[in-house]
Amino acid sequence: MFRKLRRRGIRPGMLLVRGMFLLAALLLLRTAIEKDALILLKHKITDVLSDPATAAFLLGGELPASPAPAASTPVPETPAPVSEPSPSPSPAAGNASDLLYFGSGTSSSPAPAPTPSLESSPEPTPEALTYPLDPGSIRMQNGSVYAIDPASLMAEGLALPENPKVLIVHTHTCESYTPDGDDQYIPTEPYRTEDTNYNVVRVGEALDAALTERGITVIHDTAYHDSPSYNGAYNRALETIEANLAADPDIAVVIDLHRDALADADGNTYSTSCLVNGRESAQILLVSGTDSSGLDHPNWRDNLAFSFYLQAAMNAKYPGLTRPVDISQYRYNQHATRGSIILEVGCSGNTLQEALYAAELFADVCADVLQGKAVYDG
Repeated sequence: MFRKLRRRGIRPGMLLVRGMFLLAALLLLRTAIEKDALILLKHKITDVLSDPATAAFLLGGELPASPAPAASTPVPETPAPVSEPSPSPSPAAGNASDLLYFGSGTSSSPAPAPTPSLESSPEPTPEALTYPLDPGSIRMQNGSVYAIDPASLMAEGLALPENPKVLIVHTHTCESYTPDGDDQYIPTEPYRTEDTNYNVVRVGEALDAALTERGITVIHDTAYHDSPSYNGAYNRALETIEANLAADPDIAVVIDLHRDALADADGNTYSTSCLVNGRESAQILLVSGTDSSGLDHPNWRDNLAFSFYLQAAMNAKYPGLTRPVDISQYRYNQHATRGSIILEVGCSGNTLQEALYAAELFADVCADVLQGKAVYDG
């Protein structure tokens, strides 16, 4: 039989190879049927058999030699463009539960992870970080001889340089708070101690740290001015302020940090507190002096405008944190700069922890004002 095949020009080995090829094709056909790809395979077989040279090879002929490719200038490969995925929608503003889950709740399957953007989101513009101040929110106790219009003063802006340095001092350095929890101390007088871990110096440290974290340069002078003698504290504090101003002329804001005292006729002390973000905070009282007492104080309006900016910012960001601005007939050393205030953090009935939290909150809005993020454009 093999001789007859050879006489006809058909080699048995080639026939065996072709038979194996056909068998493999049949096996592929079966696999394609099992995978529901019959149509695709049929098209492939049709393409193969439609080529005359390949069909002749399967029937016993020879494959023609492939023609040499024509010489051509190579074309650089151009990568296919990659389309950026659309950003995932953000949940609408709402309470905490809204932010944690904002799906329909109709499926138990986990929501697919959002597709990351191929390029980072643009940084927010400085304008997007500002918030407006409302002079109508200002509350004050006017002990001066002047009629005060907060909107008019705020419209004049702040008489402060860009990125001013801040000096923190304590005229009544020994003022302290109601002992509570681990904040226990030996008082030198009722609600007073020279231990700076528990008096207003500790609150000044918290204010210093929070302002510094926001990029404000702070000098915190912890000198005692009310010990061993309470009388003359303001005169000694003025010497400290003037010495710091002489050493660093870039100081434009002076914060004299105190603790207020509220008590009734029976000696019961009171606290001034509020809840901010679910946490108890002491309230803030700003005291701004004038020249009503007859002492020279030409820039008191600038200081008062600063107090109004600060109070309006607290009203906007932390409602309830601030008490009405106390406008006094006395100047309280505020003639030294055009950005001076007395900052009363809480009362003798407050705890130290409440005062420390209040200092952090005040630092936040104070930095907003000094950095131009709390603005009045009326």
